[in-house]
Amino acid sequence: MKFRLFKRGPAPLMIDRVITGRGSHDDEVSLTHLILRGVRGDTESAERFAQQADSHLIDSGAVVRFLVDNALFHRLAIQQQAARTDVEDLLEKEPALVRIALLHGMFRSAVAGGTERKLARIARMFDRLYDFGLLLASAIDATLEEWIDTAEERLKTAQQIIARLAPPDRSPKENRTVNRRVSRFKEWDRYPHQVLIVPGFTPDEGPPQGTIHPRLRGRLDQAMQDFRDFQAPFILVSGGNVWAKDPAYYEALDMRQVLVEMGAPKDRIIVEARARHSTTNLRNAGRYMLRHGMTHALITTSAEQDLYFSFAELSTFYTRCTLTLGYRVGDLADVPFDPTHSVFKPSQQVFTINYRDPLDP
Repeated sequence: MKFRLFKRGPAPLMIDRVITGRGSHDDEVSLTHLILRGVRGDTESAERFAQQADSHLIDSGAVVRFLVDNALFHRLAIQQQAARTDVEDLLEKEPALVRIALLHGMFRSAVAGGTERKLARIARMFDRLYDFGLLLASAIDATLEEWIDTAEERLKTAQQIIARLAPPDRSPKENRTVNRRVSRFKEWDRYPHQVLIVPGFTPDEGPPQGTIHPRLRGRLDQAMQDFRDFQAPFILVSGGNVWAKDPAYYEALDMRQVLVEMGAPKDRIIVEARARHSTTNLRNAGRYMLRHGMTHALITTSAEQDLYFSFAELSTFYTRCTLTLGYRVGDLADVPFDPTHSVFKPSQQVFTINYRDPLDP
């Protein structure tokens, strides 16, 4: 079968179809081969791709640079010739490579131009916005981050674009009742802490069927005991959609249900249904706290994570915050001789939008 090359570049809307995964295998092979020929010095092919990329608001140079940085694509680019089977082999080993590269170029173009209209249109073409977010996260590599971070205007634009493209947050709707309770609460002085934070735990194999993981159950048991011991008047459960195969699953909602079954009043349980990492468990909890006048919390977790939080400098938790978010989420302190608790005071920096994570910015 011959490659389908066109006088004016790929067929209309081919790029859209390739990015969203709605195109045929031939679409992706043909487009990849066209880019590859341009990289190997075929001026006409390079111009064809650049023309079509420009019409889709994609930075073609950024796409090429992203692909050339990939070892398998680079190996093909320096060969004397690349047969169809070589391109197919590349796409079999790196099935999302070209899709991610195109999205990389589209995001760079959006940040440079200050508009996300093309990205928003592409996002709507995905069956699940969650899948778009995962793909876009992969498209934001270190080179793109450096380009964004070196100009304040680009950084601000990237943050605004990602904030508008992020999937809807379930938390505000779930928290309407408890928010009223928090706003009217007057007995803060009776408690040593303002809120208990319980981070979620979902293993790599996904959420358990109809039950809670034993490790998470242990965290919730301890939180319920802390609540009964009047350690804090409210419990904040943190856990979003951490399992890509089931976008309808929100860990925090299951956690709240378990606590209610244990006897906790529903209007004392705050839901944070976006976090997918320990860093964002605390960042998102910190956002809620500061918005509602809270300044200190008791983290209730299992021993291995407590060690991570309680000794944040030694455990590299602070380092991880800086690398992934750009700042520390706040101050953490150990509770002496207590293997399941640490104290958290959030920083105002938690409100900084993290454009690197389109699913939970």
